[in-house]
Amino acid sequence: MTSSKSQDIVQIPWFPKTDPPLAGGAQAGEWQGRDQQSLGTIAKSLVYEVSTTRVNSLPSPWSRALQFEQAVLNSRYPTRDSLLVELFGGMACLGLWEMFGLRMDAQRVALLEHADLQDDVVGSFSRSLASSLPDGSTALSRHPDGRNPWEVVYVFTLQGSVVGFSSPSTLFCPAVHLPHPLQGMGWTGNGRFSSPVEFLGAPQRQALADWFSHVKNGMLNAQDLQSQTTAGQMAEVLDLFISRLNGGRLNTPTLSDSGRVANLPANPVALALLSRPAKGGVSAGQATLDLGDRLKAPLADTPTSQPVVLVDPEMPNKLGISAADICLHKSATLESIGFDPQQLERQYGQEISVLTPDQIFLDELYLVAGEQALMHSWLPSRLDGIPQVNGKAVTPLLPLRPEIRRLFSSSELQDRCELRVMQSSVRSELEIRITLPLQGQRDGYTISRTYPLKEQNLVAEDLPVITIWPYVSDER
Repeated sequence: MTSSKSQDIVQIPWFPKTDPPLAGGAQAGEWQGRDQQSLGTIAKSLVYEVSTTRVNSLPSPWSRALQFEQAVLNSRYPTRDSLLVELFGGMACLGLWEMFGLRMDAQRVALLEHADLQDDVVGSFSRSLASSLPDGSTALSRHPDGRNPWEVVYVFTLQGSVVGFSSPSTLFCPAVHLPHPLQGMGWTGNGRFSSPVEFLGAPQRQALADWFSHVKNGMLNAQDLQSQTTAGQMAEVLDLFISRLNGGRLNTPTLSDSGRVANLPANPVALALLSRPAKGGVSAGQATLDLGDRLKAPLADTPTSQPVVLVDPEMPNKLGISAADICLHKSATLESIGFDPQQLERQYGQEISVLTPDQIFLDELYLVAGEQALMHSWLPSRLDGIPQVNGKAVTPLLPLRPEIRRLFSSSELQDRCELRVMQSSVRSELEIRITLPLQGQRDGYTISRTYPLKEQNLVAEDLPVITIWPYVSDER
């Protein structure tokens, strides 16, 4: 059955569209002569209207690297935008790994050295790659020995995960799949690289933009520069990344003093430029405790020479800013440490003390029988309601860990603690709130925990009671 709306066969566009349109003959069946150069002109003018994802069917084991090469060299390449986003995300890892407290390694892979292996995996794959090497004419740098620059590549691993390999024509070729997200690098989720911009704080964006500028200038001015065309196109791509990071504003690049990617050689220059990551500047911390009395009268274990940095996953909600913009210490942000206080300790444990909510509150709330059972305590003045167990009044013992004693005096806790009795549908609870003074935060930072009033946590009735810290004054 034929539809009345079906096209006549002569109206179906059997040939792909071009921009500008390619004129046909004067009438159907009339052929036009063309010279050989016209084929190249037609190929470059083809319009791809459907393809929006990566092309994975190129007849070469180097297909992924060649796709990125085309994305850099050909502004009309059909999947250019998505490929450049991946390149952006992959190179961001190369520039920021030290600032994120991670480890980057590189392993040299010389294809011809493996081609003689008589096995079913490494040798055969090496021979396949070596037999179909790109010709190297578009490489950024000449090989020091005059060989094809594609014969030797370096595989980059970050925290043990492969993130890509060096590319003679585009500096870096990102891995097609990431087995798991890299810690702190939110743009490595979903199994592939995405744009890093929204996951970086302002100092990190600036440091990465400056690093891209360093790579671009080093590439353009390299003594072993081979393809001016490739270098010019790659420079435009790097400028695009810089613009996305901070609108093109640049400072003098600051590179790491000690962090280097092991095994990368000094030549080719385009490869050596990837060896040193950005160092980043020192930003004012937004989570450093502002200690008072304990600095004037410290205890033996008070960290007077180190800042105490609070790490709380709830900070973005409470402060109203993104995790990428919450600077903890130097270049580390809440986003970059992956909300993991242990990662911050691994990076800067020699310089700071890290404090978490779990180090402030005890796991259980204990109670003493009777109302206001602690004589001369400031607790009743900070308690809203009367805690009860089985209808009888009880007095809570403030559930703070001993670590808090080394940071705050009793009088400071009196000002900063609040207790409130709450009634849920099934039981009575006690909410404990403590407001921590943070440098640069006028109103402080409040942390709370709610405890059920349990009969099993009631201390024996005949317990002798004395006044102890934090209820006794420790001014002397």
